[in-house]
Amino acid sequence: MLIPGGIFALVDNVSPEDADLAARYNSFEKLRDPSHGRALGLGEWQSLIRAAGLTPTASEVMDQDIPFNPWVERMRCTPTTIARLKDLLQQEPLRAYLRPRETEDGLTFTLREAILTAAKPRG
Repeated sequence: MLIPGGIFALVDNVSPEDADLAARYNSFEKLRDPSHGRALGLGEWQSLIRAAGLTPTASEVMDQDIPFNPWVERMRCTPTTIARLKDLLQQEPLRAYLRPRETEDGLTFTLREAILTAAKPRG
């Protein structure tokens, strides 16, 4: 039995809408985490939500500061991978997009995170 109505919510990192920058960003993520598929852009998520028959009700994109060392430690990255990731953070266009900088937590960069909600029609 299908029950009408319902709410869908998603919180996830999103890639930039620019295809070249999105490809570079996803390559950066995949270098750290080989199981990474592809972070979608906000527009892609909204299209998928509509295609699933849901009506988007709200979306918000915000910055999420990520301390680099714990981020690479979670995936047990090798020293070679860590060095390559640091190098990529300093290269354009990722440098402008991820905004690496030194903070009290050490090297930190910024990801874009989206919160999306959608509703399933009641009828």
